[in-house]
Amino acid sequence: MDRFGSPLSLIAMVAAVLPFATAHAQDDAKGDGPSFDCARVTSDVNRLICATPELAAWDRKLAIDYAATLHQGGTDQKALAADEDRWLRTIRNRCPDAACLETAYASRDRAVLDQGLKAASPAAYDETRPFPTPSASLEIARAWIGKPCGRAPATPFPDFTRIKGYLPVVTPGAIVAPFETDGTRFAFLLLAGNDPNTCRVADVVALPDADAGMSFLQCTLGGEGDDHGFGVRRDGHPNTAAYWTIDIRNGRLMRRPLGVLSGFKLVCREPETGE
Repeated sequence: MDRFGSPLSLIAMVAAVLPFATAHAQDDAKGDGPSFDCARVTSDVNRLICATPELAAWDRKLAIDYAATLHQGGTDQKALAADEDRWLRTIRNRCPDAACLETAYASRDRAVLDQGLKAASPAAYDETRPFPTPSASLEIARAWIGKPCGRAPATPFPDFTRIKGYLPVVTPGAIVAPFETDGTRFAFLLLAGNDPNTCRVADVVALPDADAGMSFLQCTLGGEGDDHGFGVRRDGHPNTAAYWTIDIRNGRLMRRPLGVLSGFKLVCREPETGE
């Protein structure tokens, strides 16, 4: 028997373990207004943000992440403020529609978070970088973000195959499934779709080069609470080489710097679900 089960069994697994993921997404979509006062807006861009709950949520998130990075020790506050002003003038305020704005906000938020990570711990910064990946393969993989991953005839993702010997990581509220295309490996974050028999792709991250032997691990970062995630360990090495936490509410996989997890115990093992 295929130790991974059929693609549809993976979808069924998503539906079984993620009954509350859709409720989280609906709660987030309601939200409040953006970070600015909608009663005072004069531009068409700001009016559109005020009228679109999803854009208002992005604006709130960026404002929170920007403030955190601005006050992070090591941040060049003048440079960050100038960069934010430049983004507003040359990118956000030139968007003609909601789709453009959502893309602009998502890109800017990633950039701000990246600057915050670098300022917080320059020594650990490299441990949070994405693994080198051919741009064409990365584009194909990330094009699946936000799309359904159910009811495919052979594999949930055309052009991708399961990585032989790897089981998916199943955690409370999420499944992380490893796939590859043209020798490039990725981890897909799967959350429940609106239809209980389907799932949606929330995020995709690149895994180490396929030529490097490694294990795909289910991990728990223990501290005051338990953060669930996944990691990879290179063959012949006892320690985890990379680790990601699973942010279900925001639908993201966040790589964490292993060298600065002081006070926490990272426990990883090979997944057992899927036999």
